[in-house]
Amino acid sequence: MWPLLFVLVATARGASEADAICGGFRIHVVQLPKPSFSVIPNATSVDWDIWDPHYQGPGTVEVFRMPPRPPIRFRTRHQPPDLSVPADGPVPGLAGVPCSYIRAGDVWHLPCMYLTNLGMGSVQQQTLTPLDFYDTYSFSLDWFVLRYIYNNCHEEDPEKATLFFLPLPLTMLYKGFAFHMFTAEEVLGYLSQVKAHLEALETWKRKGGRDHLIVVSKTIYDFQDVRKGAAYTGFRNSDPFWSLTNVFSIEGPFHQRLINMPYPTFLHPRSDSDVDNWLAQIQAAKRSRKAILAAGSRASRRHLIKECSADNGACDYFSASGDVADTAFTYWNLIDLYMKYTFTLQPAGDTPTRRGFFDSLLAGSIPIIFDSIDEPRRKNKLSGRLGDRRYIYSYARFFGETSDENRRWIEKIAIVVEYEEDAFRAIKEITDEQIAQLQKNIVEIIPSLLYWDTRWRSDSRARSRKYGAQNPIARALRELRDRPYNGTPTGTALDQL
Repeated sequence: MWPLLFVLVATARGASEADAICGGFRIHVVQLPKPSFSVIPNATSVDWDIWDPHYQGPGTVEVFRMPPRPPIRFRTRHQPPDLSVPADGPVPGLAGVPCSYIRAGDVWHLPCMYLTNLGMGSVQQQTLTPLDFYDTYSFSLDWFVLRYIYNNCHEEDPEKATLFFLPLPLTMLYKGFAFHMFTAEEVLGYLSQVKAHLEALETWKRKGGRDHLIVVSKTIYDFQDVRKGAAYTGFRNSDPFWSLTNVFSIEGPFHQRLINMPYPTFLHPRSDSDVDNWLAQIQAAKRSRKAILAAGSRASRRHLIKECSADNGACDYFSASGDVADTAFTYWNLIDLYMKYTFTLQPAGDTPTRRGFFDSLLAGSIPIIFDSIDEPRRKNKLSGRLGDRRYIYSYARFFGETSDENRRWIEKIAIVVEYEEDAFRAIKEITDEQIAQLQKNIVEIIPSLLYWDTRWRSDSRARSRKYGAQNPIARALRELRDRPYNGTPTGTALDQL
């Protein structure tokens, strides 16, 4: 009697934990074909690949080693690659592509640095915290989801799976084409190859992709027909082929197909104690009652920067673009700053949302965003164009809202103002009690913003029982389970979803 009861209890506990960690899904990672581009040398130049389900990293912090500079020197879209030069030494890879051949602007080694430590990025030398502090790539959500599934939710047998993950390397394709490493013909040909591969699978045919999941690590806006993401990768929101698939992204409208998740940031805990230590540290931080504006110069921010550069008593300015004399800006400098201030100002950048909003929350600083709960009195560039992509709409579903009609949820963790003068007034007029309540709410939500170490496994329950199931991927999977897409078109023509 007792052994049987123990087995039943253990089974129920295991099922409950699977529901919490994986949304109850058994997820099969579809093995997509790897790209074959003319600039890519032979596979021996890839030391390890983030697509490899068996690679778990070295077990300790991996120190970033500058890779050899790739021999390719593309200056125009039409210059052919020079393949006569020997291939690089072994480096991390993504979908079979050596990181040094992906490239990100003139700083050619960045993709290798970001792939270090199984996609978490290189560990920064800092004195802020004894915890490891990672220089994580803003657009690495697909890597984190892939490694999380392999570690916690993976079902090897597709016939037993209830959800199918497609690890499309969209960010890699985007960067490779943008900086002339891959040609348009190669990129479009690769995506056609992926679609042909899926069409031949019985698991795809059964529901036309409705039980499949794609991660778009950049904003979903980039993949509208007229945007660069669609042109550089061949992946388009409006493509009927993908019209039933579920999508995780970092920014987009409120939509039944789409769950927008926090940007990956700097802290990736391995245990509950890591989370508790960080929460204790931010709560003990001594903070100025002013706001910090840490942002690069833009025309839309000119007046805000001018006000914060002056001694107005409400805010200070730090140039995040490094154009202030003697400023050697690093990511941990930003977090260190945030922890010294009660508030942060978060004007829009290229898109309405910023990773700085989530950095601010993780640092325990109250973000001030430029938006309007109701219709704005007049247009304001500080809130960004694309009104349906702003925080209130983008992250409503992630934070538990069933529709985009309740717009006040964000006031639990941020101050919402329309214009510069409103921000300065709010900083001066807010009471200590209101500040304390916002800080309390932020501390409670922080575990839901932390992407855990990409080597973390939920079966180490004793070390992660308190916070493990609160992580953003688990939260998004549960939302996908509770409110699945029913195939009915929603949104507007602008969404193209």
